[in-house]
Amino acid sequence: MAEEKEEGLTLDKKTMDVLITNIIPTSKYFELRFDYLQQRMDTKFDNMQQQTDARFDHMQQQTDARFDSVNARFDHMQQQMDTKFDSVNARFDHMQQQTDARFDSVDARFNSVDTKFDSVDARFNSMDTKFDYLQQQVNDIKSGVKSLDVKLDKLIERMDVKIDAGLRENRALTIRLFTFALGFAAISMVGLLGKMLQIF
Repeated sequence: MAEEKEEGLTLDKKTMDVLITNIIPTSKYFELRFDYLQQRMDTKFDNMQQQTDARFDHMQQQTDARFDSVNARFDHMQQQMDTKFDSVNARFDHMQQQTDARFDSVDARFNSVDTKFDSVDARFNSMDTKFDYLQQQVNDIKSGVKSLDVKLDKLIERMDVKIDAGLRENRALTIRLFTFALGFAAISMVGLLGKMLQIF
């Protein structure tokens, strides 16, 4: 009986065609399946795209917000730095003005000192001129003194000669006067003795 059943299951070409047609799916089935698969994939891709876009939009908003915050901080910091630099520049300008004023004052003082030194130099030059004139006068006085020494020597020689001659004359006169005085004294003594002795 088993052999009969096996013989009853023989497949002919028509049976094979029917089996192939009913068991193996047709191209339409595959097209429907592919369309369904494509639709599901498109839906998933659309959902993923929407989620990705939403995430990117959210991330973009957060990034923009952070960049706006950073820009605001940089702007605030830039304003503070500008204010500080303006203050520093103002201080430097003020210090520069004070330094210029002090240097101008120092220059004025140096000019005044230069003027005073010029005046002192002029005075020294005048004193040098006066000392030169005085030196010339001293030299003239020395020449005059030398000439005066010569004249004094000659005068002293003359005076010596005259004094010697005068002394000689004075000696003779002194002797005469002494003799006269002795004679007068003798006469007086004689007169006194005569008076005392009452001779006269």
